[in-house]
Amino acid sequence: MSEVQQTELRLTENVPIERAHGALLGVAVGDALGWPQEQNSGRLGQAPESPETLTFQPWRRKGGSRFQAYEEHIKAGEYSDDTQLLIATARSILRSKNWAPILSRQELPLWLLYERGGGGATKRAARVWLSGGPPWKPPKRQLQSYFDAGGNGVAMRILPHVLKTGQTREHLMRDVMRNGILTHGHPRALIGAIVYAHAAWWITRTSTPLPLGGVIEELLDNRAEWEVFPGHTEGSTAGWLDAANYAFPHGYEAEWKKTVQEICDGLVTVHAAIRKQGALLNDQAMLERLGCFGKMNGSGVVAALAVLYLFSVHITDPITGLRTMAFAKSADADTLASMLGGLFGLTLGLEWIPASLQQVQDHDLIGDIADRLVRSSFQQEGVPIPGWNEQHTQQVLEKLRTNQTADLSLGILGDAKVVSHQALKPMTRTILRADEWRLQTDAGQTIYITQAQRAPS
Repeated sequence: MSEVQQTELRLTENVPIERAHGALLGVAVGDALGWPQEQNSGRLGQAPESPETLTFQPWRRKGGSRFQAYEEHIKAGEYSDDTQLLIATARSILRSKNWAPILSRQELPLWLLYERGGGGATKRAARVWLSGGPPWKPPKRQLQSYFDAGGNGVAMRILPHVLKTGQTREHLMRDVMRNGILTHGHPRALIGAIVYAHAAWWITRTSTPLPLGGVIEELLDNRAEWEVFPGHTEGSTAGWLDAANYAFPHGYEAEWKKTVQEICDGLVTVHAAIRKQGALLNDQAMLERLGCFGKMNGSGVVAALAVLYLFSVHITDPITGLRTMAFAKSADADTLASMLGGLFGLTLGLEWIPASLQQVQDHDLIGDIADRLVRSSFQQEGVPIPGWNEQHTQQVLEKLRTNQTADLSLGILGDAKVVSHQALKPMTRTILRADEWRLQTDAGQTIYITQAQRAPS
């Protein structure tokens, strides 16, 4: 077999099911561990110190909006928006080869109904999609907020693209970019996700044990393969690049190249530190140096660098690496821990995750999704599902309020049944009452829908 044929084989072979399952479960585990510690989680009460043994714990948070807040009780092992949006991405891919319109017009608008801990940029974009979208064509003020969005909300959801069977690296880079621009416009969000995807792609096709810092060297040595500026986009994203150039005074390509250099400088810093000190590095000091605890801690670039650093130095002790990230104070702990858990799972499968942590929310559904992605178990194209809109949302809420839930349908999520209903404690005087419904979809996903009722003025 020629070298070219061998390379092509490596591009199209399946990810072993054990590693695919470990990756998606690792995402959910890291998310569920980090969410209670995350700086913007709304946690009520003091966050615990890092325990010797990692376990899931129930906790309380402030839900709702500033003027309509209520107290939510989160059960041990429940995940947040990071895993929700990863599942939504996977479901879109499994539904159709033309997955992007499904993600943008069905999954994202519907997600607003059941989101838990969602980031501001993703929610803003989802609201635009709910009203007909896309987010790069709204009024000027909203347009700027979209192109200012450089957070890690893209990188956290793109692992299903890596696991998709028959994927070339070029195809992967294109799909990650196409996914990212549905919610985020700044290169920091997009390049951070692309670098993370490139690293994951390399990990799935490299024999273990991985060399210390090998993934960092791969990214630096093959910079030309992931830094490419997206000079054109798919038909479904027509007008995006024109809007991007309008949003940046010196053009989008200049901002793209500036961000590429930003992440390369970070990779060089990590590489030099690993070569000098290896596993003896001080994690806290390095994470601080990379920006995990400053005003840029939610950046897609910072997320990619921090996760790749911890992955590199803790690959032989993943639980320590995950604990470090999940309990990092003043950091975006849930997202970074979920991204890190995904890379550990891609490398080590399920064996590194203790049995108690494998019982994370919806673990059976997550395993089924992993299996279907790597076995090309795609759903047959059937009758198209219409896009989700505000009217659909209000219909669901009305059925929940009036207890007419015998035929409750949630669009792309399918049919669902109400498992429980409880009143939540209001935390502001503007709320008369707040309700929470726990639902189970036919596919096995657990979702929570909450609604606050205003007090009479």
